[in-house]
Amino acid sequence: MISKTITIQLPSGLEARPVAMLVQVASQYESAIYVQSEQRRVNAKSIMGMMTLGLNTGEKVTVSVDGKDESDAIRKIEEYLIGKNQETIDFLKKNMLYSIRICHMRETGLAYV
Repeated sequence: MISKTITIQLPSGLEARPVAMLVQVASQYESAIYVQSEQRRVNAKSIMGMMTLGLNTGEKVTVSVDGKDESDAIRKIEEYLIGKNQETIDFLKKNMLYSIRICHMRETGLAYV
């Protein structure tokens, strides 16, 4: 198990969209991943859990990762939370927008997916 305290440096903090992207980063790994702020500890792969934390820029969280890919997982999560890896952020934004478009097309009947 690896634990690391990280200061959130995303300009908007962890609002809905950044939380969704963090969940996507965490979901790429088999390891169990938890984020703790003060006394609350939530599964980083749970969008609802992460939203309950209501984290802002400058706040510190402790990320705990346990599993066979824990080193890679904690590195990528830290890179995301500090805004270091713009390539990862751009990739996630692109894929998230694609997913939103597909859902919208399904709901409106504009496409057969």
